Amino acid sequence: MDSTKNNMGLTKIAGIILLLFYFTFFSLLSAKEVETNSSGLFLSPESCFLLKYEKSCDLVVKISWRTEEENEYCLYQNKNNSPIQCWKKSNHATVDLMINFEENVLFELRAAQTQEIVFSQILKFYRKVSNLKRRRRNPWSFY
Repeated sequence: MDSTKNNMGLTKIAGIILLLFYFTFFSLLSAKEVETNSSGLFLSPESCFLLKYEKSCDLVVKISWRTEEENEYCLYQNKNNSPIQCWKKSNHATVDLMINFEENVLFELRAAQTQEIVFSQILKFYRKVSNLKRRRRNPWSFY
């Protein structure tokens, strides 16, 4: 009789775990679906973290964008006059870009004819500073 109760308890726990997994998986899936259906400029990854001794970030950044209307758009980096890439009669695109940088990078999606900024996004640069500080006195010293 005790083994029957234990099996029922394990079945309930397994059911709860399965239900939590189900909700977590589909909530993540629906969040990704909202991102792909919404308008904007999206970067992946959105930032780069460096250790104190490293000088620059080397990343492959996946840049994707989506707009409401189809038009000719160009992608620019750090207010440069020449575009990274342009698309004709499009309302979405994705590009992988190898980039080396030492400070924040601004990406802009502009309308080709008017040069009006449609969306912009910043690729953030962080330098990790060591949290370890040298103590002024030894721990065994009373003075």
